[in-house]
Amino acid sequence: MKFTELSDSQKEILISSGIRFVADLTEMLGLEQGKNLFDQLTSDVDPDFTGSLMFALLTGNTGGKVRLLRIDAVTNYGMTHGYGSNAVPIIKCIRTHTGYGLKEAKDAYDAVKNGGVSEFQVDRQYHAAFVRDLIALGCDAR
Repeated sequence: MKFTELSDSQKEILISSGIRFVADLTEMLGLEQGKNLFDQLTSDVDPDFTGSLMFALLTGNTGGKVRLLRIDAVTNYGMTHGYGSNAVPIIKCIRTHTGYGLKEAKDAYDAVKNGGVSEFQVDRQYHAAFVRDLIALGCDAR
């Protein structure tokens, strides 16, 4: 299947995951080694995907949907945040970036805490900041 044959939501998920992958590579290996490994890994990938990924990276246009997948993700320091340890800051982060009220933000947090996924529609220009802030709080977000 070609990248162009995927639905818009599938493309958005792949681009978002690709951005996270590129960020992880450069964080672990540095810019030059990360770029080299990325080039090796994507040499046989559909050029439409790599082109869309690079365009999203360059323009910051990473899509408007933020998906909160896990709350107890491992941080850059190897520590795991247990459920509840960051509940208040995570709920505050959700409220700040979405305009949700306390109940809506807590319901979204609880859904993820109980094994679900919460999705938030945000302006494209704020997508990266919201994901970054959630990750900094120990969440897996895309």
